[in-house]
Amino acid sequence: MHPKTFKLLWIDDEEENINILKPAIEQWVIDCSGNTYKLEILSKRTYDDTVFGIANDPLVHMIITDLNLLDGKNGAEFISKIRENEIYKDILLYSSDSVALAEKLKLFDGIHFYSFTDIFALRDKIQNVVWQCLIREQYVLARHEKKELEK
Repeated sequence: MHPKTFKLLWIDDEEENINILKPAIEQWVIDCSGNTYKLEILSKRTYDDTVFGIANDPLVHMIITDLNLLDGKNGAEFISKIRENEIYKDILLYSSDSVALAEKLKLFDGIHFYSFTDIFALRDKIQNVVWQCLIREQYVLARHEKKELEK
């Protein structure tokens, strides 16, 4: 059986953040899922209409976005726009600027926030949120399979 794909949309104008963390998160997904999932990261430096389309894709499990992006855009605005379009997925909004991030906390419910000073602490937070998504998906799939067997 081929592994299922866990798709993650990651928006960060500093691509080195993604490049540093990607191998560890990919291996972690394989290890924690018992090799039933592989990770596919769709990385973007900022958002536009194309990124909104990706966010709306039902095969994208989770969205990660930095607060401060290119061209004066920010991750909080992106989240507001996707919520306006009733896109509800697990989202992690992060920043090294804890004051700016704290101002955004009151704007959203159901969003994971993280302020970090160490890139590897961010990795741990991402892994935690991905784990929650994987557990939920496996639970839903198991319930679906059980219902199919009962037919």
